[in-house]
Amino acid sequence: MFGKGVLDLQQDEPVYVASIEKARDAYESGGLRKRLARYQDDNVDCAFWGWNKAWLEPDFLDFNIESYLASIRVPLLVVQGDLDEYGTLEQVDAIVSQAVSRSGSLVIPNCCHSTHRVAPEQLIAAIKEFKHSL
Repeated sequence: MFGKGVLDLQQDEPVYVASIEKARDAYESGGLRKRLARYQDDNVDCAFWGWNKAWLEPDFLDFNIESYLASIRVPLLVVQGDLDEYGTLEQVDAIVSQAVSRSGSLVIPNCCHSTHRVAPEQLIAAIKEFKHSL
Protein backbone atom coordinates (compact mmCIF):
# COMPACT_ATOMS: atom_id res chain seq x y z
CA MET A 1 0.00 0.00 0.00
CA PHE A 2 2.30 2.61 -1.24
CA GLY A 3 1.22 6.08 -2.22
CA LYS A 4 0.06 9.30 -0.62
CA GLY A 5 -1.74 9.59 2.70
CA VAL A 6 -1.37 7.81 6.03
CA LEU A 7 0.07 4.89 4.14
CA ASP A 8 2.57 7.15 2.36
CA LEU A 9 5.75 5.17 2.77
CA GLN A 10 7.86 6.82 0.11
CA GLN A 11 10.95 6.59 2.29
CA ASP A 12 10.53 2.82 2.57
CA GLU A 13 9.73 2.09 -1.07
CA PRO A 14 13.34 1.44 -2.16
CA VAL A 15 13.60 -1.27 0.52
CA TYR A 16 10.44 -3.04 -0.67
CA VAL A 17 11.27 -2.63 -4.33
CA ALA A 18 14.72 -4.11 -3.64
CA SER A 19 13.08 -7.07 -1.86
CA ILE A 20 10.75 -7.65 -4.79
CA GLU A 21 13.63 -7.37 -7.26
CA LYS A 22 15.55 -9.89 -5.16
CA ALA A 23 12.56 -12.26 -5.33
CA ARG A 24 12.50 -11.84 -9.13
CA ASP A 25 16.18 -12.76 -9.32
CA ALA A 26 15.67 -15.81 -7.10
CA TYR A 27 12.72 -16.88 -9.25
CA GLU A 28 14.66 -16.47 -12.48
CA SER A 29 17.58 -18.50 -11.12
CA GLY A 30 15.15 -21.36 -10.49
CA GLY A 31 15.34 -21.90 -6.75
CA LEU A 32 12.33 -19.85 -5.76
CA ARG A 33 10.26 -21.10 -8.69
CA LYS A 34 10.87 -24.70 -7.65
CA ARG A 35 9.83 -23.97 -4.05
CA LEU A 36 6.69 -22.10 -5.09
CA ALA A 37 5.70 -24.79 -7.58
CA ARG A 38 4.91 -27.07 -4.63
CA TYR A 39 2.07 -24.70 -3.71
CA GLN A 40 1.03 -23.25 -7.07
CA ASP A 41 1.13 -26.32 -9.34
CA ASP A 42 0.60 -25.29 -12.98
CA ASN A 43 -0.09 -21.67 -12.04
CA VAL A 44 3.29 -20.88 -10.53
CA ASP A 45 4.46 -18.60 -13.35
CA CYS A 46 1.16 -16.76 -13.57
CA ALA A 47 0.97 -16.29 -9.81
CA PHE A 48 4.55 -15.13 -9.40
CA TRP A 49 4.80 -12.85 -12.41
CA GLY A 50 1.36 -11.36 -11.78
CA TRP A 51 2.55 -10.29 -8.33
CA ASN A 52 6.14 -9.41 -9.18
CA LYS A 53 5.60 -7.41 -12.35
CA ALA A 54 2.75 -5.41 -10.83
CA TRP A 55 4.80 -4.36 -7.81
CA LEU A 56 7.81 -3.43 -9.95
CA GLU A 57 5.76 -1.25 -12.29
CA PRO A 58 6.85 2.37 -11.57
CA ASP A 59 3.26 3.69 -11.56
CA PHE A 60 2.31 1.12 -8.93
CA LEU A 61 4.32 3.01 -6.31
CA ASP A 62 1.51 5.57 -6.26
CA PHE A 63 -1.15 2.91 -5.58
CA ASN A 64 -2.99 3.46 -2.32
CA ILE A 65 -5.97 1.59 -0.89
CA GLU A 66 -6.99 4.08 1.78
CA SER A 67 -9.92 5.42 -0.23
CA TYR A 68 -11.32 1.87 -0.45
CA LEU A 69 -11.19 1.03 3.25
CA ALA A 70 -14.52 2.72 4.02
CA SER A 71 -16.31 0.49 1.51
CA ILE A 72 -15.12 -2.77 3.08
CA ARG A 73 -18.05 -4.05 5.11
CA VAL A 74 -16.70 -7.38 6.31
CA PRO A 75 -14.58 -7.87 9.43
CA LEU A 76 -10.82 -7.62 8.87
CA LEU A 77 -8.06 -9.47 10.64
CA VAL A 78 -4.82 -8.04 9.29
CA VAL A 79 -1.92 -10.47 9.71
CA GLN A 80 1.73 -9.73 9.16
CA GLY A 81 5.12 -10.84 10.37
CA ASP A 82 7.13 -8.16 12.14
CA LEU A 83 10.02 -8.84 9.75
CA ASP A 84 7.92 -8.90 6.56
CA GLU A 85 10.09 -7.69 3.73
CA TYR A 86 7.09 -6.54 1.67
CA GLY A 87 5.15 -4.42 4.15
CA THR A 88 5.35 -2.39 7.34
CA LEU A 89 3.58 -2.41 10.66
CA GLU A 90 2.52 1.16 9.90
CA GLN A 91 0.48 -0.26 7.01
CA VAL A 92 -1.20 -2.75 9.34
CA ASP A 93 -2.01 0.00 11.85
CA ALA A 94 -3.35 2.28 9.12
CA ILE A 95 -5.69 -0.39 7.78
CA VAL A 96 -7.03 -1.30 11.22
CA SER A 97 -7.45 2.33 12.31
CA GLN A 98 -9.23 3.40 9.10
CA ALA A 99 -11.45 0.37 8.57
CA VAL A 100 -15.12 1.05 9.20
CA SER A 101 -15.84 -2.61 9.79
CA ARG A 102 -14.74 -4.54 12.85
CA SER A 103 -11.01 -5.05 12.56
CA GLY A 104 -8.02 -6.38 14.42
CA SER A 105 -4.44 -7.30 13.79
CA LEU A 106 -1.99 -10.04 14.52
CA VAL A 107 1.71 -9.29 14.28
CA ILE A 108 3.78 -12.43 14.50
CA PRO A 109 7.22 -11.83 16.03
CA ASN A 110 10.39 -13.02 14.31
CA CYS A 111 8.41 -13.75 11.16
CA CYS A 112 8.89 -12.63 7.57
CA HIS A 113 6.21 -12.84 4.89
CA SER A 114 4.98 -16.44 5.28
CA THR A 115 3.08 -16.19 8.55
CA HIS A 116 0.99 -19.27 7.74
CA ARG A 117 4.12 -21.39 7.42
CA VAL A 118 6.16 -19.94 10.28
CA ALA A 119 3.43 -19.81 12.92
CA PRO A 120 0.41 -21.84 11.74
CA GLU A 121 -0.87 -22.62 15.24
CA GLN A 122 -0.70 -18.99 16.34
CA LEU A 123 -2.41 -17.87 13.14
CA ILE A 124 -5.22 -20.44 13.45
CA ALA A 125 -5.77 -19.54 17.10
CA ALA A 126 -5.97 -15.82 16.24
CA ILE A 127 -8.44 -16.48 13.42
CA LYS A 128 -10.63 -18.56 15.72
CA GLU A 129 -10.49 -15.92 18.47
CA PHE A 130 -11.35 -13.14 16.02
CA LYS A 131 -14.22 -15.15 14.57
CA HIS A 132 -15.65 -15.87 18.02
CA SER A 133 -15.39 -12.18 18.95
CA LEU A 134 -17.73 -11.20 16.13
